[in-house]
Amino acid sequence: MRWGPSFAWVGHLLPIPGGHQARRLERFVRAAGFATPVTASGPTSQWLAMRLDAIYVRGLVVTDFDVARGVRISDHLPLWAQLSPARGRR
Repeated sequence: MRWGPSFAWVGHLLPIPGGHQARRLERFVRAAGFATPVTASGPTSQWLAMRLDAIYVRGLVVTDFDVARGVRISDHLPLWAQLSPARGRR
C-alpha cells in the first residue's frame, strides 16, 4: 500500500520527491497497531499534488472519507473520515 509520492524535506519547508518518509511512517503506525484506511484519498496539498495528510485509527472502522477539494482555508486540503466502532469492541 502506497501513502502517496515519497519525499524528503529540505529545511522542513520544501518537499523533494524521492525520500522515504512516507514508507517509514506507514510501517511505524502499523507496528503500533493503527490502520491507515484513507491512503486512497488522493492529494491533500493544493499545489504539490501530494498526499501530505493521513488519518490513523485503532478500534474504529472508516465508513467513508474524502478530501474537500473546494475548501481553501489552509495550504492543506481538508481530509475527513466518518468513523464507527469496530465490531466486537466497546
